[in-house]
Amino acid sequence: MISEVNLKLKKAKVRISPSHDDEVHVVSSLPIQQERTDQRLTLEYDQSRTLELEVEVPSSIKSLDLNLGWGPVTINGMSLTSADLNVGLGNLMVDASKGEFDINVGKGNVTMQNFNGQIDINAGLGAVLLQHLNASGDVNDGLGNITLDDCRGAFDINAGKGDIMGNGLSGHMDANAGMGSIVLRNSRKLSIEANSGFGKIQLLGGLFDHVECESGIGSVTVEARVASLAVDVKNRGDVHVSIPTSQGARIEASTDQGRVVSQMELVEVNNPGPARGHRLVGSVGDGSTHIQLHTRRGTITLGQFAETSTGPDLDQDIDNLPTDPRLQILEQLQQGLLTVDEADDLLQQLDENDV
Repeated sequence: MISEVNLKLKKAKVRISPSHDDEVHVVSSLPIQQERTDQRLTLEYDQSRTLELEVEVPSSIKSLDLNLGWGPVTINGMSLTSADLNVGLGNLMVDASKGEFDINVGKGNVTMQNFNGQIDINAGLGAVLLQHLNASGDVNDGLGNITLDDCRGAFDINAGKGDIMGNGLSGHMDANAGMGSIVLRNSRKLSIEANSGFGKIQLLGGLFDHVECESGIGSVTVEARVASLAVDVKNRGDVHVSIPTSQGARIEASTDQGRVVSQMELVEVNNPGPARGHRLVGSVGDGSTHIQLHTRRGTITLGQFAETSTGPDLDQDIDNLPTDPRLQILEQLQQGLLTVDEADDLLQQLDENDV
């Protein structure tokens, strides 16, 4: 009985789905080489004309190996122990499937929906969209946005140049953006380590477990209930944190160059060492949540919001904030309108004007 399917295709539009019996069914628009053994079916096509290929496989198939030079791929309703999917140029869609999927796409978008299992996704140039996943694994994108919607599990997310966006997430996430923003909304008991080289970090609404945020150049905004929070801006960027009025917290907020502004009653203390900045410490309520905030150059603001079933109107609050010239410089850097050196010179000029 065949348990493995191997596809080696130069240029094709591929669709793979379950069969309604115990046989493998192949429908091809052009002649294709087929080799069958007791356990493996191999399909090969090396011509320049675009092949349209539909493959229906039975539940006995547990391993799928796909190597495609050009063309889109759709995989629907599959349960596989192992799937190794490699596409040079083309979009890849996986829907209503489960198993262990290793995906590599050179140039093209990757979409996974209604998936359960283990993932390892590598995209060179293109967007990655994950929806309704109960999974764990790694997602790496060289140039493109990564979006997660209604996903739970443990994820290691890495974007070279592009944004990481999430909504309704739970579990654990390591999010790393080299040049891009990290924006997560309405999380459901998510613990996260968020790191951004150039770009903002925003955690808006919902419930977070343990949170660590680190930014090189870029602001950090947290408006949510958190179990613990640590923020460190290594170079330049403002920090804004707002927690529910019902939440107790022990807070330490400090800047090397800049001010700390708080709606809560905190005590001003001297910064250790020669730093010229500002430092506030204190407790609110029962002090059960530990919050530690630091920025090298920037302003820290601390506030509270009345917790409701829908949470604060975060979109409106963010949209109504005055435009920060530093943010405009970072956005131009992300868009490729400025080099890193040019952006650094402009930020340095703003710092000198503030002194």
